[in-house]
Amino acid sequence: MQVLTASADIRCPHQGKVQLAASQQKLRIAGQYALVLTDLTGKQVAGGPAQGCAVQDVSPNKKCTATVSAVTGAATKLRIGGQPALLGNASGLVIGVPGGLFTVRDPGQQKTTAV
Repeated sequence: MQVLTASADIRCPHQGKVQLAASQQKLRIAGQYALVLTDLTGKQVAGGPAQGCAVQDVSPNKKCTATVSAVTGAATKLRIGGQPALLGNASGLVIGVPGGLFTVRDPGQQKTTAV
């Protein structure tokens, strides 16, 4: 499974783009820093019309605003700065109604894999 980088494309279940930033600066892949497990906690979901969550803010619905945390996708054999690297099968909860899981559309690189 590919290791995720800061240029990965991760979306809420309604296609809003998760805003990513790597917390570590030890490992670069294809010029981008790799993501670790905690990098998907509390990340904003884009709110603009081109990349934002498609849910309409009409009660009881609420656009996805942020990630909660990753529930899958932590590498078991690759750690960066003591944290598990994130893999292309990562998914996790978002804050929004209806809620759901964020998923990876593109890992941001195709060269480096891990388990």
